[in-house]
Amino acid sequence: MENSKSQSNMCRAKVAELCSAALDPPDLLRAAQLYEELGRHCLETNLLKFNAKGYFLQSVMCHLANGDAIGGGQGLSKFEGLDYTFADSREGKFARQLVETVDGFDSEGFATACFEYDRISKLDPWKTTILVKVKRSIEEQAGGGDDDELDGLA
Repeated sequence: MENSKSQSNMCRAKVAELCSAALDPPDLLRAAQLYEELGRHCLETNLLKFNAKGYFLQSVMCHLANGDAIGGGQGLSKFEGLDYTFADSREGKFARQLVETVDGFDSEGFATACFEYDRISKLDPWKTTILVKVKRSIEEQAGGGDDDELDGLA
């Protein structure tokens, strides 16, 4: 039974990844929902509860890449309520910085937050792709800007 749950979660994670990166256009809302479900499932098992933080971060990132800063902020608040360790974790702090910089149209602060996170926890290709989308949406909403700060992360 536990093995089938694990396989189901692996399939959900792959579907979420494909929704967010492989589809053209990406279905970021669906990906955010799947990552939230995965995080919730992880919290049900002591062995997996530490994986929830990563899924919650990915959910927030999908909302932000979709241009939904309000959804990202609401998700962040929800995840902090579900997992009391999330707010003080590296993932939780990074998610909060992302939401705040997107809300403030602060592309410099966004790039700094990404750089600081990458120094400790290397950004994988999926996160880099999503973060580039978020940065572009900040620049579009703020009225232009320079892509150079995140180009080094790709």
